[in-house]
Amino acid sequence: PVINDIILNRLGYASYLLKNTSYAISHISGICGYENDVHFMRQFKKFVGITPSEYREKSDVGQ
Repeated sequence: PVINDIILNRLGYASYLLKNTSYAISHISGICGYENDVHFMRQFKKFVGITPSEYREKSDVGQ
């Protein structure tokens, strides 16, 4: 479905921002089109498997 493509696009961009910026997660959620931070975090975990914070921490290890 188209909605899954939209969600995956948003989360892909969020992943990029989490890896490459120091923006707050709430700010990234807004940039990616989410009005609710909690919804963003739940959706991120559902599709990616870990929370945005965990994703950022794992990304930092390799740098």
